[in-house]
Amino acid sequence: MQAPAVVGGPPLAWAIGMSVDTFRMRRAISADLLDDDARPSAFGNRVDEPLAVAVAVVGGVVAVWSGASPTGSTVVDAVLLFMSVAAVVWASASAPWWVHVLTAGVAAVTAMQPILAAVGVAALVAALFIGARRDHLSTLRAVVAALTLNVLLRSELDGFFGLSAMIGVTCAVALWVLGIRRRPGRLRRRGVIATVAVLIAALLAAGLGAAAAWSVRSDLELGSQLARSAVSTLGDGDFDAAAARFAQASSVLERAEHRIGGPMGMPARLVPGVAQNVRAAAALSAEVSAGTADAADALRNIDPDALRPIAGTVDLDAVAAAED
Repeated sequence: MQAPAVVGGPPLAWAIGMSVDTFRMRRAISADLLDDDARPSAFGNRVDEPLAVAVAVVGGVVAVWSGASPTGSTVVDAVLLFMSVAAVVWASASAPWWVHVLTAGVAAVTAMQPILAAVGVAALVAALFIGARRDHLSTLRAVVAALTLNVLLRSELDGFFGLSAMIGVTCAVALWVLGIRRRPGRLRRRGVIATVAVLIAALLAAGLGAAAAWSVRSDLELGSQLARSAVSTLGDGDFDAAAARFAQASSVLERAEHRIGGPMGMPARLVPGVAQNVRAAAALSAEVSAGTADAADALRNIDPDALRPIAGTVDLDAVAAAED
């Protein structure tokens, strides 16, 4: 008895084989388009690490002279700019070519000065060259990232406050994430750990700054109330009471300034965006405290009786002394 034929035997096997070949071809094309040559090969890291580090150091040093001030402190800004730019440039040595094209294009478009725009265009052309070659060229990738980041640091867009910073940070994050994920496992793990550690430290510092600001809220409100009360009392002609309330306001505001600038507020001065607010609050408290203290001292030195009219005349010398 003849065995029953398998329905669609040879044609089915041929169709499955064609599907597998098509899938492999599409995967190979996708890998090529996504710059898969930038990934670490089976023989190890394909990035020339010493050259990548050298380019990163140069890029970080140039960034220090960009004039960007993320925290408002010269020393802190220099350290943060160097470390952040150098880290991103180093990671970008293995970033895919298309992210270099995108970020360099953004830098060229947002550059407001002709020289910066020319540098951005040069970075864009180099990124397109990398994509056309389909070669690793890790050092050139790092150079493109260094040019791109330094152009973005110097761009000044006419938009809402912080627009240039948001664009620069977005491009830097894209270069860092897509670059570090293509490093070998050991370097990738170290990069991820370092990133998480920095984020946690920034969150803790910002949280301490927020706690310090909240702790001085009552002092700021009390100081404002005392200063307003002093002005009202001064309008009633009671110089002694006004001087006493100005002195109280100065003491309360000085206490608030010390709290903001104390141990809880100091870490927040290292966080970009938060540092300026902390410094501004401390400076405002110090200035108002000094102003109210001066007002109290001046009122204590004024003789109200000398300012009163006597026989229809006023002692101008006493008035001049009061103004001084």
